[in-house]
Amino acid sequence: MSHRERVVLPRRALLGGAAVAAGSMLAPRAAQASGARAWRSAAAAGPVRPMGTGPGSYGPLQLYLLADPVRVYDSRAGQVPDGIDPDTGAGDTPLVRNASRGIDVSYVLGVTPTGVDTTSEGVLINLTAVNTVGAAGNLKVWASTGTEPAISVLNWDHASSAIANSVTTRHVDGYILVKCGGVVGCSTNLIVDVLGYYDLAPVGPL
Repeated sequence: MSHRERVVLPRRALLGGAAVAAGSMLAPRAAQASGARAWRSAAAAGPVRPMGTGPGSYGPLQLYLLADPVRVYDSRAGQVPDGIDPDTGAGDTPLVRNASRGIDVSYVLGVTPTGVDTTSEGVLINLTAVNTVGAAGNLKVWASTGTEPAISVLNWDHASSAIANSVTTRHVDGYILVKCGGVVGCSTNLIVDVLGYYDLAPVGPL
């Protein structure tokens, strides 16, 4: 085949049960604006590929920076964007130890497009932990249907920290998971800013 098959994943059984209330269904968000390039793929559930490559032919990935960073999530009450994401249930509460939270990197609160194509291969974010509780804690990030990684992407070593890190991760249909770990009783507020996304580099005219 000269073209890869598109894997269509329904929105929204892709997040783990911890992200939503038991038995609840996530409402589909509005379809992404037209104009997505035909060579993009949603190959969300494919095998692990060599670093820096896409599925199938292992073509190179290219970073597409957004014109401006977009804040897609802030767990602090009263901070923009303020409210609860109707798709993920992520709201204005700290992330506690051993809890995972689904974050939508393609739409702000499930409504406003960020510019990240839901069928792209990965996303570049700035992850911030603020108002940390506990002597030590960490955050992990991964694609919403993937396996929890063994390593963290952000760590704090004292209470009331404010610390940020740039993170590159896969997403599935625009969703990632963030999990808090650390000492008993630790927690943190969480901020996610989207900077860009990764997709297959175009071959020939678009």
